[in-house]
Amino acid sequence: MASTSPQLVHLLWQEAIGLATVLVMPTTQQPHRRLIDIAQTQAGVFTRAQAINAGFTARQIRYRLTFRSWLPILTSVYVFAAVPITWTTWAWTGVLSEGDGSALVGASAAAVCGWTSETWPITIGLPADRRIRWPTARLDVQRVEVPADDIVRVSGLPITSRLRTAFDIAHVFPLAQAQELLDRLLVLDLIDLNALTEAIKVSRRHGSKQARRLMARAADLAASEAERTAKRLFVDVGSGGFVANYPVAIAGRTVKIDIAFLALKVAIEIKGWAFHSRPDRGRADEAKATDLQLVRWFVTSFTWHDLVARPEYVVAKVRQILRARAAAA
Repeated sequence: MASTSPQLVHLLWQEAIGLATVLVMPTTQQPHRRLIDIAQTQAGVFTRAQAINAGFTARQIRYRLTFRSWLPILTSVYVFAAVPITWTTWAWTGVLSEGDGSALVGASAAAVCGWTSETWPITIGLPADRRIRWPTARLDVQRVEVPADDIVRVSGLPITSRLRTAFDIAHVFPLAQAQELLDRLLVLDLIDLNALTEAIKVSRRHGSKQARRLMARAADLAASEAERTAKRLFVDVGSGGFVANYPVAIAGRTVKIDIAFLALKVAIEIKGWAFHSRPDRGRADEAKATDLQLVRWFVTSFTWHDLVARPEYVVAKVRQILRARAAAA
């Protein structure tokens, strides 16, 4: 999430100038300055308590709400009228309304990190012993224990740490979506596989079975499981005539093709996730593909996500390749 934008600062100062010149109620510039300093770090949002601490009286607050220079979003949470209401505005509204110990969790924390797009409702985690104050269609407030050590701030907004966010994703996202996202996080070294595996190993929360399944796939079991899935896929659609783990001798060494259609010399490589997407494994895969092409194999590859989430695409592409090879023979 980006820091405070110049546009927001400009809008807030416009608000202050307008109030100073238009409102008939006497006021000083100092409370405005203090409140703007607070609001510009919170996407234009502030609480009643913050306004009072900045120097506004209850009467002044009531006046601004009456004349709609301040707009209430939730009870005791306001935004300057000049500020556009965005996803981030609501994210700040959620954590400010729920108070200390609350934080964005799950998909909302992932969105702040830039891992996923911003989606509704925004998910707020609240300590289990706290009462949910202001439920709304824009906010999904959940009682979930998030230790203080698992909360970080991004541009001031409290969210779960990378590790905790990945932990939540493994439990609550749909399987294929969770695997694709965790794959990317692991490959980019944004989270540590061993730390995530240990955290999930002792998990007892809902979704822990799926989370442990994902971690098993992330280990070196991924390649064999991916190959088994590919074989079942091709058999089910009647694309027989292939051999799995087919050895090919090239320049005095032997390489194995994950799925080989022998008659047409089509080699299909299955990229497992996490371990098998690391740079060192990637370089080895590229060298293998080059060697196979030198001895007239057509080489293509599919990811684990392709097999799980897009099986129709995989089948159609393989059939297209086989037809093209047969026509050229």
